[in-house]
Amino acid sequence: MATSSPAKALVAANAINPGLVLSHNFPEVAFSYDERDVALYALGVGACAADAVDERELQLVYHRDEISSIKVLPTFFSLFTLRNGTGYALDVPGLQYDPNLILHSQQYIEVYRVIPSRANVIKKTRVAGLHDRGKTAVLELESLICLEGSGEHLCMSRSTFYLRGSGGFSDSSQPFSYATYPANRAHASFPDTTPTAVYEDHTQKSQALLFGSSTVFYPLHSDPCVAQASGDVALYALGVGACGRDAVDDKELHLVYHRDGQPHIKALPTFASLFPNKNSNGLGIVDVPGLNFDASLLLHGQQYIEIYKPIPSCASVVNNVKVAGLHDKGKATILEIETKTHVKDSGEVLCMNRSTIYLRGAGGFSDSSRPYSYTSYPTNQVSRISIPNSAPSALYEDQTQQSQALLYRLSGDYNPLHSDPTVAQVAGFTRPILHGLCSLGFATRAVIKSFCNGDPAAVKSIFGRFLLHVYPGETLVTEMWLEGQRVLYQTKVKERNRAVLSGYVLLKHTPSSL
Repeated sequence: MATSSPAKALVAANAINPGLVLSHNFPEVAFSYDERDVALYALGVGACAADAVDERELQLVYHRDEISSIKVLPTFFSLFTLRNGTGYALDVPGLQYDPNLILHSQQYIEVYRVIPSRANVIKKTRVAGLHDRGKTAVLELESLICLEGSGEHLCMSRSTFYLRGSGGFSDSSQPFSYATYPANRAHASFPDTTPTAVYEDHTQKSQALLFGSSTVFYPLHSDPCVAQASGDVALYALGVGACGRDAVDDKELHLVYHRDGQPHIKALPTFASLFPNKNSNGLGIVDVPGLNFDASLLLHGQQYIEIYKPIPSCASVVNNVKVAGLHDKGKATILEIETKTHVKDSGEVLCMNRSTIYLRGAGGFSDSSRPYSYTSYPTNQVSRISIPNSAPSALYEDQTQQSQALLYRLSGDYNPLHSDPTVAQVAGFTRPILHGLCSLGFATRAVIKSFCNGDPAAVKSIFGRFLLHVYPGETLVTEMWLEGQRVLYQTKVKERNRAVLSGYVLLKHTPSSL
């Protein structure tokens, strides 16, 4: 039942107009979401952060073959509160406020059925409350989420916002107050007794940026001193550790968020390594006629990337894929796949990826006295590397998160080796391992921070050789040696003191500061 006390007079021309606010009809808004959105949200609120193989939480981000879908946290639909088509739900006629002074103070959610992991839904929003508290106005927005087509109700979410500095729009002797729901609907009183349970969780330095990838980027949570980041580019950067040590590091914040003076976020050059996944089966494997191998014995051995122009943060691109090399090594076959990516409209070439894949157990398909070997590119195109014995020019240490592989996989590599404990154990690992290309992203970030002042556009080409696996949660130490325009690097796991990756990054120019 609605209750209200009418405002006798507005105190200023630019004050809140209750009549306009309460009469506003929000348009119904259609949304669609899938398991990637659901998993990203779960990681954004800390799922699997303490233990990436915790069965009670792994089901929120990954499902095995015998399970039809991942499970959805009941708070997932709180993401939709602040979205109203193309704008914020707080864009209401008659509502005057300073966006910098908003506080989200309460959230009430009713769940009417199990939330599906993918659906097309309709959001119906209304003003459920408006109150004048003197210096502050309190606004309550209620959103009903329904399945598109059937109209079945999934949940209701009511958000309470404090609009500081916007109160005083009614007579102080009879302050305006309006609500559409019973006052006792969401009341809690905490007992003085010992709690039934206590749970402790540690947030990451980049937690707000990660959660922001699930929803709108609200500046309070990303701008340290306002622009919505390009989701895929920002998600990738977080997946390879950007802002993991410092969420307001200016050398990395521009990879996930841009302020008004920056037209868009910047893409790491290794973001280009995701493009070949678009032509694979989601497991990093390309279907090639005549190529017979056991997928469980596949190893990604090397990656070479050439960058022809800075990778845009938003674009429609097309891949041209070819076999660039095939070699019979007796017990194994080496396959080299080359992917050139160009902008769909202009045809401008952005980058080239060459992936070297070891297919163990698939060799011996040619005469052993003259083993088959084919290459379509100059053998000197990729420089040979030899790690110097001298002290490195720079050293960078980064700790991966327990959930790092679960986050990185949302960028497109869904090989269960990186998420499923059973698959990892069958492959000979104690638990799921980090993607090799994720480690390459960490190493390239180290070079860009150490020698390029954080500018990803300074990179011309990248080469990485994968030497050993990395377990999520381990610390990566990247040693770097500057040789002209080339930075040699070697990445080790600190806990095991083992080299896991080596290669080089070729810069466009020798760093002037060095």
